[in-house]
Amino acid sequence: MLGEDKVAAVETVVGETIQKDQEEFGSTTSLEMPIEVPPVSGMGDLSAIMAMMTQFSKQIAQQAEEARKKTVEEINKKMDDNNEELKKNSEKLNAKMDDNNKRLDNTTRELKKDNEELRRKIDEVSQQTRKDIEAANQEMYKRILKKQDQVQQEFEEFKNKTKREVEESVDFKIQEQTSVLRKEWETWWYDEREEINHEIHRKVDKVQKEVEKNKQEVEKKVEGTNASNKGTHPQEFLEALERHFKIRGTPDDRKLDFAIDQLEGDVSIWAQNKKSKWKNWGDLQRDLLDGRIGVICNETCWKCIGLTTCMEELG
Repeated sequence: MLGEDKVAAVETVVGETIQKDQEEFGSTTSLEMPIEVPPVSGMGDLSAIMAMMTQFSKQIAQQAEEARKKTVEEINKKMDDNNEELKKNSEKLNAKMDDNNKRLDNTTRELKKDNEELRRKIDEVSQQTRKDIEAANQEMYKRILKKQDQVQQEFEEFKNKTKREVEESVDFKIQEQTSVLRKEWETWWYDEREEINHEIHRKVDKVQKEVEKNKQEVEKKVEGTNASNKGTHPQEFLEALERHFKIRGTPDDRKLDFAIDQLEGDVSIWAQNKKSKWKNWGDLQRDLLDGRIGVICNETCWKCIGLTTCMEELG
């Protein structure tokens, strides 16, 4: 019985050793050589058991070495396979990189060509732009010279016009300031006064009835002007002014101001307010003849015909 217990103990040790070996080296390292356990009879021989253990250990070591070698060979083979696959992939990658480099070189050449073409076009546009700018500058210079000539001509015309206006103004002032010569031409006026007075009286008598007859109509025409129609007819007033202008030599540009000065009373005030709308002597004539304004005489003798200075006093 003791011998059987020892055998069981040895088998247990061997099984544990095999299990440890499998756990350490994996299934590929399982022991392939059968382990022969010599039979032990009776109490057994301790030396025989030790010899058996030694032999068993050698077998275990031999199988472990073989399993290690086999595992190393498998690992090396797998590494070789991986290296071969890596080499193939590397070759593919290098080929792809070479292809990409070729395409990159082609793209670079095309870009360089495009850049050269673009630079050439830019140079052409720059040259054309410079030419256009030079042409525009020349055209602008010509316009400036033309404008200078035009401005110079306008300035000369303005200067001549101003000079004429100044001369005319000076001449007019000289005429106004030569009142000492008035007696000379008034002598002629005095010689003709009887004939003039007769003509005025005749015309006044002629229109007196017409004025009275149309008094209501005239008042309607001058309504809102605060003017009075004391028997004075605009036509007579205008004729008297025309004679006055002719005798005194009144220039055309002074007729309007002189006529306004001769209007009396409310009509004079109204006329001054309306003066800005009268541009010349003809505007006032038209308003008088159309009945838009009336004429007042300070006297009721019907001889003044609207003049401030009574015709009797004028001779």
